[in-house]
Amino acid sequence: MKTKLFTRIACLLLAGIMLMGVFAACSSMFMMVGGNNNGFYDYSQHLTDEGHFKELDVFEYVTLPEYKGIEIPAEVHKASDEAINTKVNEKLTESIQPEKIMEGEIKDGDTVNIDYLGKVDGVAFDGGSTDGAGTDVVIGETQFVDDFIEQLKGHKPGDKFDINVDFPADYQEPTLSGKPAVFSITINFIQGEKVVPELTDDVVTTFTGGEFKTVADYKVSISAEIETEQLGLFFNDFIANDITCKDLPETVLQLEQQLVLEYHQAMAMQSEITFEEYLGYNGLADVNALLAETQEMMIAEGKAALAYQAIAEAEGIVITEEDISNVFAGEDYSQAEDAYGIGYLKMAAMKEVITEFLIEKAVKK
Repeated sequence: MKTKLFTRIACLLLAGIMLMGVFAACSSMFMMVGGNNNGFYDYSQHLTDEGHFKELDVFEYVTLPEYKGIEIPAEVHKASDEAINTKVNEKLTESIQPEKIMEGEIKDGDTVNIDYLGKVDGVAFDGGSTDGAGTDVVIGETQFVDDFIEQLKGHKPGDKFDINVDFPADYQEPTLSGKPAVFSITINFIQGEKVVPELTDDVVTTFTGGEFKTVADYKVSISAEIETEQLGLFFNDFIANDITCKDLPETVLQLEQQLVLEYHQAMAMQSEITFEEYLGYNGLADVNALLAETQEMMIAEGKAALAYQAIAEAEGIVITEEDISNVFAGEDYSQAEDAYGIGYLKMAAMKEVITEFLIEKAVKK
């Protein structure tokens, strides 16, 4: 049974790929905790091509307990009927589009799908249009410029109208700061409730695109998915709580710091705000405050990385490119390799490989 690695590390890999375009602008921040001559942090600089930390005797830091023959409780390696039904319902709910309500006035609390085109001095500006793709806003909750959202109230699906707003004087885009704008609005629909259909063979066939044709077969698949998740969490806890690890070497902590910075930079970019604004919104004065806030998590992740390496070395387990491919679900990972290096990708894949090893050597009660 495969335990997929799309956890924190894999997500950070993908977030990092998104960030390659903004690294240059943020190079001074990243160089605070290390980097190469190009202003980019070299994630594999302290790693061998096998994904191990260089010039480091991992057993000076890690004391391994007996890790083969671990007893796995039945509630971990077997999915309950309740868990299966809950997961099935969640997946169905996620896949179903809400009802589109085409009548009635917009009021507080409504989720509304709109299109808009913004202009300043009669000229459209970058980022000021949905380009016909539609976007959902929640009346009374979504934050747009000025009273943009409030001016939607009272209108109905199908309405087309203009609203006037003023960009604040301290707006992040200088060319728009303090300027009045006109947005042409189209109300597409008001979002209704999701109606989850009764689970039948026909529903399963449609929902899975023919991959499964019966409810029973689909539930077997869901059961395996849940068991994989539960086993992954079980062995994450084992690595965190049962393996003793001394203070981290500086190179390990440095890598964890870069991962944290990269993750939060990605969150700022996704929110379309500057990194400084993102830190402020989260009550953090600067990068050092962020690193202090996440110190405990970084130490835990770093110790886990050493623990996985220790087991790999003890068992002579070698991480292959096929293992990396499994992390990326068979997709091309060349862009990630260019950004992070083969050493880092193998270190990231090591978690899945070692977890699989522990599961194979465990005893299921």
